[in-house]
Amino acid sequence: GQPSWQRTAAWISVGIAVSFVVTGTVLGLAAQSRADDIQSDIDFRDVNNLPARFQGTAASRYNDLINQGENLEIAAYLSFGAAVAALAAATTFFVLDPGNQPSHDSALTVAPAIGPKSVSVTALWSF
Repeated sequence: GQPSWQRTAAWISVGIAVSFVVTGTVLGLAAQSRADDIQSDIDFRDVNNLPARFQGTAASRYNDLINQGENLEIAAYLSFGAAVAALAAATTFFVLDPGNQPSHDSALTVAPAIGPKSVSVTALWSF
């Protein structure tokens, strides 16, 4: 038979969720890159190894990297939040699919996890 609109919507939602996870990961890596740039590219020490004055182009670059990193971090978290919403929609559509019969023992379990230094999504499908 032809798949129901619920099943089609569920798989589209899964695809959307995957794209948001990939986008969030790329944004998170870009934010980390800005932090690495701050650590490696900017030398705030003078010739006597004393802290240099925080002014001019060094201060401007530092502030730009901080702002870029914060914006990328926020965008990454928003992307991961959208992925969770898309996975919730997918789960709802799979449950509402009239092709799911109570006698059929299949289940889709999706568990996202977001930590300060890691992001993961685990999907288990039993049938």
